[in-house]
Amino acid sequence: MKRHFWLSLCIIAIGGCGPTSHPSGEVCESPSVPASPNLQSKKHASVATPVTGTLRLANAATQAGDELELSVLLEIAPLWEIDPLKASLGSAATQLRLNLPPGLSAVGEWQSPEPFVSGMSGGHPGYGGEVLFTRRLKSSPQMPAGKYAILCSVAYQACNEQQCLQPAEMELKTVVEIK
Repeated sequence: MKRHFWLSLCIIAIGGCGPTSHPSGEVCESPSVPASPNLQSKKHASVATPVTGTLRLANAATQAGDELELSVLLEIAPLWEIDPLKASLGSAATQLRLNLPPGLSAVGEWQSPEPFVSGMSGGHPGYGGEVLFTRRLKSSPQMPAGKYAILCSVAYQACNEQQCLQPAEMELKTVVEIK
């Protein structure tokens, strides 16, 4: 019994801060992942919220007339999946809709990874785990200097072996600075 207690205590001590408060008063949820200024903070996917997302730019600051790479990272909880962008008839295809400021335009279509074959009945294509979608943007050479919000609406339907949730939508936001 004492051996299990000490082993548990060692695991807690080695693991660093978990879902408890840090002595500084900050909550430390993931001590091994450093914060990045170009990432929107997000909560992790879970059974209650099976899909979460982050919108980010490869370069948050650029010159007028330059191209940028925008990405949407979706995190899908274990045992859950969503349909791909080009889903078959009768399924709820995932949709990514941009709301860009004047002077910024999308170039081409969304680039997405190959979906896997679902283990659920029917073996349809789907996404699970982490999924990264990318799209090129171009700023106008006449775009005035300043900070501009880029919004992306993500519509999806999460399913697992037992159920499909109602279709849902999330709004993601990031900022680009034109110098």
